[in-house]
Amino acid sequence: MPGQVQGVSRIVALVRRHSGGRSVREIERANGLREGSLAHWLKPSQRGAWPNLAVIERFAAALDVSVTDVSRAFAAERGIDLNHNLNQEELDLLANYRALSEPVKSLMFDCIAMAAERATRNESADPGD
Repeated sequence: MPGQVQGVSRIVALVRRHSGGRSVREIERANGLREGSLAHWLKPSQRGAWPNLAVIERFAAALDVSVTDVSRAFAAERGIDLNHNLNQEELDLLANYRALSEPVKSLMFDCIAMAAERATRNESADPGD
């Protein structure tokens, strides 16, 4: 099953690694969380489920890890690799995009989508045309 390490889900492995030997219930209690608020997401029936940001933030705070670490664990449960790295050109492009105002971001997004569509269309066109 995707996201499993030796039969253990990634999120369960993350909790075990950062629990300090405490049970999930002890972690919930120590962080003022309602019973089951973390444990629910560790059930086998929840494997592959995607929690909302509030749940991810609760896990991060309770385990004293980053939101990114928790997000990666939940993503791995679904077979999604969030560890892939961008090259420097892609990082620069992303940084420049983030510096734009919202209206300009929208315009740039549309321009890039149109360019990508055109490139895809040209690549799939018959070279004899």
